[in-house]
Amino acid sequence: MAEYGSPLYVTSEAQLRQNLLQLSELVGGANAVAFPVKANPSFEVLRTLALAGAAADCASGYEVRRALACGFAPTSVLYNSPAPDPGLLVQVYNAGGTVIADSVSAIAQLSVGAEPGRGRLLFRVTFRAPVGYDQDQDWKALVAHADPTGKFGIPQEDVPELLSECRIPVNGLHVHVGTLMDNLQAFEASMAALHEMVEIWRNRFSHPLDILNLGGGLGVVFEEDQLFPSRRAFVDCLRRDMLPDITYLIEPGNSLVADACALITRVVNTKNMRGKKWAICDVGSDQLLRATTLSWRSRVLHQGKPLPRQGPDSVGGPLCFAGDVLLPETDLSAVQTNDLLLIQHTGAYSFAVSNHFNGRLGPAHLIIRSDGRTSMAMAPEDDFFELATLSALPGAMQQNVPWEVITPNRVGSLSSPYLRAHIREDSYEVLEVKKQDRYYIYKIAASSPLGVLSLPFALRIVADLGVVSLLDVIGKETKDVPVWGTRLAMTADRLLPTKRPLILKVWISSRHSLPTQKPSFDVRFEFNDGDFAGTVRAAY
Repeated sequence: MAEYGSPLYVTSEAQLRQNLLQLSELVGGANAVAFPVKANPSFEVLRTLALAGAAADCASGYEVRRALACGFAPTSVLYNSPAPDPGLLVQVYNAGGTVIADSVSAIAQLSVGAEPGRGRLLFRVTFRAPVGYDQDQDWKALVAHADPTGKFGIPQEDVPELLSECRIPVNGLHVHVGTLMDNLQAFEASMAALHEMVEIWRNRFSHPLDILNLGGGLGVVFEEDQLFPSRRAFVDCLRRDMLPDITYLIEPGNSLVADACALITRVVNTKNMRGKKWAICDVGSDQLLRATTLSWRSRVLHQGKPLPRQGPDSVGGPLCFAGDVLLPETDLSAVQTNDLLLIQHTGAYSFAVSNHFNGRLGPAHLIIRSDGRTSMAMAPEDDFFELATLSALPGAMQQNVPWEVITPNRVGSLSSPYLRAHIREDSYEVLEVKKQDRYYIYKIAASSPLGVLSLPFALRIVADLGVVSLLDVIGKETKDVPVWGTRLAMTADRLLPTKRPLILKVWISSRHSLPTQKPSFDVRFEFNDGDFAGTVRAAY
């Protein structure tokens, strides 16, 4: 922990791949398992699923770009939103992706620019009868995605008229029963209803209607006394009623990633309040909003054993919010300040709904590879790059206040001789380069009158070798296209002497723009051990 700090997300690649493999048995392959990016948009989770052949369920332009940058093909993207971007609807469809129409207006918007047959179109259907949970929960209304009068989907009785009018081939139907569904009957009934609709409407209309997207919603066990069907039971139950002439898709969120991630936290303070002991941790509602506000609490382990869920004590987070409580009742007799706690099953809707309340920044992400190796997947957030800092606009100029004139002589006396003139003497030479897929490592001999690598000099090297790496990735033999940067984030936390060779690592993301958009990539770089690092967004 000394190397990574706390709090710390830890992801198991092996568990994630195992979950995907098990769920893909239901639908005949990983390509029919569409992971909801909203559940966990972390790079390594998405990259692992993309490499394993899964699809991506996206609800915004950000999520589409994120999925593409992590390696999902445009044809593996599903776009589904109650408030869709009309242009993105058309772009995803024409790129060969799948559009899920949530409303009549979405169908009309798609019809404006879509080229029929280029992609796949599904209608999201909402049934007349509600989909029920077996257990009564306070939070049911917040996740009732199949509520007959809710905001999602098209009423099933309206679908026939839309099928008769839609000029774009309708490939199938979509349904989503809810979140953390606690019974298999909800999925069985939904699939049976879709089968009945398809059988009737295929005979009435010319649309293919050969794809059924069963959505997501399968719950997972967060605490010992919870009852949720297992992934195995889910697969075995639905598989027996599937039809041979239908292609099925699923969109598992919690059931795919929840138990593949954990969150390690440190007890930063213990205190006694009139006989009640509190353990205050360095993470709370800033990452675990689902636990503190919806009571979707996970097991908390201390020295490998779950803390009891009964007792006189409590585990709290660091925020100035009385509801920032991770474990309301427990026994902390064995817990001391500086002890580590492990919070299980934080892979879904934790990082995804994190926030910066009280100025708490996101923790680092560590991934444990299937072969046992560990690597940092995401560095801790830096407050400089926090949205409120980067997006802040300077205040308006004061009215009726005279301007002060600064003379060129004063500018000259304050300016840097290096930046004004000596920077021209900076030079570098590539001594060695090697690559592995989209990763490049350059060994560089640099020379500067400063004797260290300055930000302008580093940016010049990165710009040049970033372009080289990008053009190599896309298969260019010569630089016959202009490449320009549109975004830059950069840190330089220590000076790097130029008297010794520098190591520059460059990684080129997958293209995160659709084929109908200008090609755009992210170029991640770091010098030596990463204290001098950043990202450039490049386009050509």
